[in-house]
Formats: sequence, structure tokens, C-alpha cells
Amino acid sequence: MNESKLGALPCSWIRSPWMKSDRKSMETLAAFVRDAEHEMLSVANSLQAQIDVLQREQADSEISATRFTGINRGIARLIADTNILASVSELSSLPRLKRKQKLDLLMREIVSEMKSDFIDSQVALSFNVSAALGLSGSKGALKLMFKEMVFALLHECHTLETIRITSKADKKNVSLSFDTGTKNKYCKFEPWQLGKLRLVPVNGEGISLAAIDAIARLHKGQLSVKSLPNHRHEYRLTFIA
Repeated sequence: MNESKLGALPCSWIRSPWMKSDRKSMETLAAFVRDAEHEMLSVANSLQAQIDVLQREQADSEISATRFTGINRGIARLIADTNILASVSELSSLPRLKRKQKLDLLMREIVSEMKSDFIDSQVALSFNVSAALGLSGSKGALKLMFKEMVFALLHECHTLETIRITSKADKKNVSLSFDTGTKNKYCKFEPWQLGKLRLVPVNGEGISLAAIDAIARLHKGQLSVKSLPNHRHEYRLTFIA
């Protein structure tokens, strides 16, 4: 809508109703996520207490030690998801930042911070991101989004593989591709269906991918996923330039 054609209208009218509606939606989202954080952490703490009791009782019973592996893994995932929810909640309530963050610098920081993860997994990480590319927004949120994207691929990687991050830009869009070199031209990228997680094939990283797409959308972007054979994936983040 052209503001020059609204000169006779009060400023308060111009601000409503869509601006108030958008703000209300974001406040509702933030409040819901805060409740979810509290509930998930309560469950995690309860589970951890039960595990502590089981471990003390194990010496005098026939409880299998393998039972604890899955429970511990579930608790770790629950806590990780809670931290992600907290970050998305905080981002949704913050004012939109116009300062551009250099993507290559963010990638260098991520490589440094995730060094031990790659050593443990025996997987390499390489990136080819133009030094001229930048995205407007929160540095912390953008870094979280990219790190979770790398983690999603790391969980699928085989030993000695390399995760590759490449960039592409034109006048309209900036995109980042995340893959392991197993490109398949017969499979197509499909937009992530935010809010419809039940319709997405299970791959163990649903909440992370949903959070990635939520953060991308808050930065005028979107996540797309290409499903490859053998339950593997390629990912693409596309933003309006």
C-alpha cells in the first residue's frame, strides 16, 4: 500500500488492524513457548530423578543397563529441544534488527565451536560462502539456525564424509545449501511445512527442523528439504535479499 495515498488518514488507523494482529500473534507464540519450556524441563527433571533411583537399585536387581541408554538419549533430546524453544521464543519477542551479519564470519565461528563434534564423529566440514553475503537480523539467532542445520546433517553422516555448505545469491534471493555431496537430481526440494510436523516423515530431528524454519521465516526466509534414498537429506535455506 502506498503511504502517499493515505495522507488524510490518522496514523493510528494506518497501524491497525494488521500490525496489532501480528504483534498479538507473536506475543501468543512467545507465551505458549514459555509454557512449553517449563513443562518440558519439568518432565526432563522428573525423568532424570527416576533414572538416578533406578541406577542405585540396579546393583540389587536384574534391571538391564541398556534400558538407561534410550532414556538418557531421550532426556538429552528433550533438554536440547527446550533450549531451541527458548531461543525461538526470545527471537519472536525481539524487535527486528536491520544490521547485517556476515555469513562467512558466522560460519567460521560455527566451525570453531563445533570442532569437537566433528572430531568425535570423524566427519569434516567445509564451506564456500561469499565474503560479501550478509543477512539482517540477530547474530545469535542466525548462528543457532545454521548450527542446528549442521547438526541435522551430522546425525545422518557416515564416517569420513564431509558436510558442505555453499552459497548462492542474485538480486532477489540469498540461499545456503547444506549437503554431504550425495546430490540426487531426481529428488526435489520441498518447503518445510511449519506447523504440520505430523505430515513430515520422521527423521529424528523434527523439532530442530521446525525451529530452523521458524527462525528463517522471522528473517524473511524459508527452509526446504530434499529427501534422498536411505533416509538421507539435503537442506536449503533461502532468504529475500
